[in-house]
Amino acid sequence: MIYSPRFADTVAHNSSTLTALPNFKAPLLNMSSDSAPSKYKYGDKPGWRHVVEAVEALGGSASRKQVDDYLKELFPHYRDNTAVNLYACSVNSNARTNWPFNKRPRRSDDEENPHHEYDRLFKHGVGKKATFELYQSALHGVWEIYCNDKKKWATRCVAEAVEQDEAHQLQIKFDAAVKAAAGLTSEERRLRLAESEKYPRTNVVTTKVFVRSEYVVAEVLHRAQGKCEKCRRDAPFPRASDGTPYLEVHHITPLARGGEDTIENAVAVCPNCHRQAHFG
Repeated sequence: MIYSPRFADTVAHNSSTLTALPNFKAPLLNMSSDSAPSKYKYGDKPGWRHVVEAVEALGGSASRKQVDDYLKELFPHYRDNTAVNLYACSVNSNARTNWPFNKRPRRSDDEENPHHEYDRLFKHGVGKKATFELYQSALHGVWEIYCNDKKKWATRCVAEAVEQDEAHQLQIKFDAAVKAAAGLTSEERRLRLAESEKYPRTNVVTTKVFVRSEYVVAEVLHRAQGKCEKCRRDAPFPRASDGTPYLEVHHITPLARGGEDTIENAVAVCPNCHRQAHFG
């Protein structure tokens, strides 16, 4: 069955609640990843996976039309089920609750939930101008599906994203784009590279900088005596400026999350351990 809903332009959005579509009955789409491949309309996977992978391939953010165009190149017989699948997989869309698998309480950070795989996108804007980007709790907060006072299923934000400056937000989006690029084949990446700009774009951003205590840094480095306080190895090299062992001072509880700028909340670590503390 081909279904082409035109409900995308009628969903109202704000930061915490959305207005569900009245009297809308979800079509019987094949959303299960357990179905036999022969039942799939397009390739060897359900439509929602194709839609999410299209957003990934398009750099982690795309409009409905961009996803449509991308999938029509892959599948000449593709028909517009795009909006249905975009909304079903968007954590902040009330329209997603029209599907049975989204009519149960669920938080977007519950990775053990069998339906967590559908929590893949985040919607910005409404109507034809809406864009859908890969969902990240650090950037978009934690969302849940719940039954409201009117006995209707809806979505709401239950944990705001940690406040990030513009530079950090750009880094999060870039990391997601790199992950999406890694999912392509080498041939696909080379084709995209051939069309890419050879020089990077520049962005002017506003960032917040903590004015740290020089006494904390000096005392923590003195305490370490040239050895990483995590792996206990010697500093990897001496500083060119003064010959002192090169170690970096890391805050155990980040300052951005309310951590204190004290020697008790700081350790001297080698560059490898410092990166691991942030990304490991």
